[in-house]
Amino acid sequence: MVKQTKTPVWFEIVVEVVGDTAEDVSVLLAEEGCAGSELRTLSGGASAVVVSTEAASLAAAQAEAASLCSNLPTDNVRSHQVNALDEQVWTENWRDHFPPLALGRRLEVIPPWESPGCTRAEQVPEDAVGDDSAAAQEPVGRASPRGTRREHIRGEATADDSAAAQEATRHASPSEATSDAAVISIVINPAMAFGTGHHETTAGCLELIEELLREGDRVADIGCGSGILSIAAAKLGASRVRAFDIDEEALNATRDNAVTNGVAHLIDVADADDTRRSTYETEDFDLVVANIVAETLIELRGALTSCVNDGGHLLLSGIERKRLPLVEKAFIDSSWRLSRERPAGEWASIALHKIPADSRDQGLQTGQGIRR
Repeated sequence: MVKQTKTPVWFEIVVEVVGDTAEDVSVLLAEEGCAGSELRTLSGGASAVVVSTEAASLAAAQAEAASLCSNLPTDNVRSHQVNALDEQVWTENWRDHFPPLALGRRLEVIPPWESPGCTRAEQVPEDAVGDDSAAAQEPVGRASPRGTRREHIRGEATADDSAAAQEATRHASPSEATSDAAVISIVINPAMAFGTGHHETTAGCLELIEELLREGDRVADIGCGSGILSIAAAKLGASRVRAFDIDEEALNATRDNAVTNGVAHLIDVADADDTRRSTYETEDFDLVVANIVAETLIELRGALTSCVNDGGHLLLSGIERKRLPLVEKAFIDSSWRLSRERPAGEWASIALHKIPADSRDQGLQTGQGIRR
């Protein structure tokens, strides 16, 4: 006799929060492995963070909710409840919350039910892009639902450090790309894992990858989530991408999304144990991106900086703006220069350039300081 198993059902976990702690709770739930969250205003005006989970029964979903909330600060959480979701309503909600998104000069992130190129029906004229002297540019295409991002390009070096400056600013100007460049579509199933491009941190990383990645670069994606950043790097010309995460569901999502996007042969998905042991620190990469949270970035500072080749870039995101000074203080030294800082809402993404050893020595000899 074949044992019958229950078909998993989708549930929403509604965590009512205290005061203005919704963003903090959202970050903590992401650290617990929740694939994404919605900030919701409840009747009466209270704020809540809503996450979704798949479980075999209401009791199982309630147990998961209790476990999640037990790991949250008690002074941040007022209560929680679990609601079963109708499958049709669930699908419609995904479509409502994850419209196609255009980012940067050529990128678009679309769910599986949309057609490639749907965000770029009309190209922006070349004269709307700006010139090389512009210190900040608005991204082409639709803005993030949480606000338009602006990029601040920091001064890279003095004349004595010209070699380092040329390398670090090589991709700074949006005018280097033509307006008729082919659209690069990234297809992401939004139900699978964190990383749809709609959060400011993911969007900031995508735009910085587009600007800084060079044809043939080796790339590491630390905390890969849905694999969206790995896929973008592969489609933008990386010769090889290594994707790391401690969450098995995220690793599976990255593999599946890589297949959907036709770049599975370029993306090597590490296992969770390798990520926990930070095995990437023994490898060499031209571009490393870590979209995690500020405290974890600082904790992993040694591993993250050791695997970047001279002249390469380290992209850091998942940083609340109030914690940005802590991250910059931890990472910027005689070997690392801040090249780009992109604030968006309550978040920030930054790009650090690893100064080549010869330029670094020259700077020390001439007494030039590091710009912070």
